Amino acid sequence: GDGKFNATVDVPLADSSGNVVVMNYIVEKGE
Repeated sequence: GDGKFNATVDVPLADSSGNVVVMNYIVEKGE
């Protein structure tokens, strides 16, 4: 379809030092 849904998802991850790092992922859905 012509509609597209864009969402930014915040995903908390832990690095090698055990610190929490928030990664931002852009999710695109639709045609």
